[in-house]
Amino acid sequence: MPGRSHPASAVARAIADAGSEAMDIMLDVRSQIAIPHVIDEPLHRFGRLDILVNSAGTQVYKPALEITAEEFDDVLDINLRGAFLCAQAVAPIMREQARGCIVNVSSQHGVVGNRMRAPSNGRDTGSA
Repeated sequence: MPGRSHPASAVARAIADAGSEAMDIMLDVRSQIAIPHVIDEPLHRFGRLDILVNSAGTQVYKPALEITAEEFDDVLDINLRGAFLCAQAVAPIMREQARGCIVNVSSQHGVVGNRMRAPSNGRDTGSA
């Protein structure tokens, strides 16, 4: 998001300050069409892809009986399906390179339920 600082930007700057190269990229993981284009950026810049960190996440904070199907789908599309699509897109590249790492970031809600975050409970179990 323009004008908004993101933790990944700070990590990329710290890596650069330490003398290495890094790139942080923001992506709407719901866009299956955009994913391959975004993956091309580091491949063109560095010639390889070493790591994917799936950290996109959202939640709906209200009782489960009040959550709409659209809200539920949005949580799963961003938090679970998006991680799958990104991993699926980079895996062939990493396999060809014979190296690479995929990190899926989740929350405690896959293990410890919360009645106000029902979609996150199931999504985190799926991505853990």
